[in-house]
Amino acid sequence: MKTIDRKLPLEFTLSLLCGGLLLCGCGTDQADKELLTYESPETQSVREQPQKEPVSTRPDITTTAPEQNVAANTTIAATEQLTAERRNTARDANYSVRDVDLPKQSQREVKLLVPENSFHLEGTGTNRALRVSYEDLDLLKVLNMEPVTLDAVEQLPQWLKDLDGKRIRLRGYMRPPFSATDISVFAFVRDPKDCCFGSNPKPYDIARVVLREGVTTDYIVLRPFDVVGRFHIELLSYDNKKVDGLYSIDDAVIIQR
Repeated sequence: MKTIDRKLPLEFTLSLLCGGLLLCGCGTDQADKELLTYESPETQSVREQPQKEPVSTRPDITTTAPEQNVAANTTIAATEQLTAERRNTARDANYSVRDVDLPKQSQREVKLLVPENSFHLEGTGTNRALRVSYEDLDLLKVLNMEPVTLDAVEQLPQWLKDLDGKRIRLRGYMRPPFSATDISVFAFVRDPKDCCFGSNPKPYDIARVVLREGVTTDYIVLRPFDVVGRFHIELLSYDNKKVDGLYSIDDAVIIQR
């Protein structure tokens, strides 16, 4: 009978010895702790090696030189400032708001589509005025003009020019003002989508209203009403490149019905 001499691994031998001691209740607590916490030289060597700092592969972790970091931060700050300036451009009592620079539109051929028009008087007393609608003031329908050009006033038909200085009665919606009470000046727009849902009205779809001296109003939410006042045609441009407004009404009163 041959005897095969096999050397057992040291860890295995110690684990057997430890198990035997535990089963028979031999050894002290200190001996048990030393046996149970034994590490092979190979394991101890690996554990004692200093750990390397993990290298991040995230693209948002800056690994460039300090000078490059400063340049990048400066670029980001400049971009944010430009965006803020664009959002704050062209604000005048909420008369016109342009959040970003709009793409240029191709110019339509301007031609007179409504050569004549007439208006009737409506109301009584000091509220008696010519009934006018935003349809009458729409330069796309009157002149086929889109976008509105800087010389738009000169190209208006005579019947529309004649409204300048007259008392008119116009129906529309109040654009949300900066204050909900004691409002004396507000933007008066043609359509609810121009009023409250983020779209920018055409220059001929909005009028700046200045109420009669001593008269104020509260914000009228999503409800059409009439404004009676003296009508003016005056082109408004904040950058001398695009038209931001055309019409205004002063000495105005509000008539709700």
